[in-house]
Amino acid sequence: MTDWVPKLHESRQPIYLRLADAIEEAIISEELPPGSKLPPQRNLAFDLGVTLGTVTRAYQTARERGLLTGEVGRGTFVRNGEFQDSAHLKASSEPIFAMLGRERPDTPQTRPMILSSTSAPSVGQTELLTPIMERILAKDEHRAIDYVRRLPRSWSDAGAQWMTTGGWTPNPSSTFATQGADPAILAAMATVAAPGERIVMETPTYKCAAQAIGLIGRIPIASQSDGEGLRPDDFERLCARQHPRAVFLMPAAHNPTHVRMTEARRHEIVDIARRHNVWIIEDNVYGSLLTDNLPPLAALAPERTFHLSSLSKAVAAGLRVGWMSCPPGQAPRAASAHKLLAGPKPFLLAQLGAELVLSGIANDIRDRVRAELAARHELVGRHLNGFEFASNPHLPFIWLKMPEQWSSASFVKAAEAHGIRIDGEDEYKPVRSETQLHRVRIGISAITERETLEQGLSLLAGLLQHGAAAYETFA
Repeated sequence: MTDWVPKLHESRQPIYLRLADAIEEAIISEELPPGSKLPPQRNLAFDLGVTLGTVTRAYQTARERGLLTGEVGRGTFVRNGEFQDSAHLKASSEPIFAMLGRERPDTPQTRPMILSSTSAPSVGQTELLTPIMERILAKDEHRAIDYVRRLPRSWSDAGAQWMTTGGWTPNPSSTFATQGADPAILAAMATVAAPGERIVMETPTYKCAAQAIGLIGRIPIASQSDGEGLRPDDFERLCARQHPRAVFLMPAAHNPTHVRMTEARRHEIVDIARRHNVWIIEDNVYGSLLTDNLPPLAALAPERTFHLSSLSKAVAAGLRVGWMSCPPGQAPRAASAHKLLAGPKPFLLAQLGAELVLSGIANDIRDRVRAELAARHELVGRHLNGFEFASNPHLPFIWLKMPEQWSSASFVKAAEAHGIRIDGEDEYKPVRSETQLHRVRIGISAITERETLEQGLSLLAGLLQHGAAAYETFA
């Protein structure tokens, strides 16, 4: 029923709420039966003479009421089920507000559009994961509900297989499963540096890694980077003067800049680390999405590199499954640090992650994710054409440069006021800095529907075009 055009009641309510109410009434009256398709948002906006953003917000409100569902690339549909419950809930709330001496609020609490996350997009993971989980529970019912008392070799084998990159494969005996990349980063830092010791980080860098250093009492020191990665001259200077214990790097796919460290630069950094006896913590989470990786630092300096990855960006973030490969002799200490910082590993998740990798299903999902991200980058190119940004069609974010009239902080604030959450540059600074990059990071993967992402990109493009002067603030 894509030609449906509602009649909006006259009211002082915002138009998007009146449209959401019209959708609800049409569903209850079965004018819109279960499973029917709603008009594309752009078409309905034209028919009603309203903005595209108004229709987007109305559809989002109807989804939050449990009325609608969406499928990537297919559109928005009426959910199958008993929708009288929604009307009953709405009506039954009236006496409650009357008892409180208040009217039912006109404006519901709507969730912001999350363009600050880079979790793997929805590509049908649930239907692939469900039978594996059921099989694990049927086969290992007791182990699934108990503490993990013995680490299966298959977990390490899966990690070695997943982290194979650039012609390098880690040794399974030096590899262990983690609860994602973040606790692995913490564990590596805690393993090689004592409280009060220093760790080098690029500027900008992964924000959770920068926060983690302070959490465990280590001191971050910022190093300069360029278009090839960490600058050797600055790294050498910091090593000679401040004697850091480790350096944290993302050479395959830097977050948030997209810089890929050249092979020559990797050799230079490894040589400096060896001369000054500095450990290397190599985060390859985003590298797992790429298809043309260079030899990792772990291949060039296996005696001092902790290499880590996870399934969060390429398969499913909610699994909280990752792995870390350690230098010879360091795995027991790093695994102990991980257990103390993150708790014992849950059997169900670690076993699920291992089976996904060893069965090849993780690779199949990764291929789907790559294709979905490539399609979403086409939307980015369409809506942000003419603006400068760094991107890669296989990675779930862009690094957008602000036009002259915007600062990073003011643009983040303006986007938030319009219901969109993005990350400003300060989120990625390991220490306070006067240097201004005038950039924001926009994640494109966490939004379930491409259509909704497109509306968010369109709104951001409008803000960029009209400038900060068009964004009204109130003291």
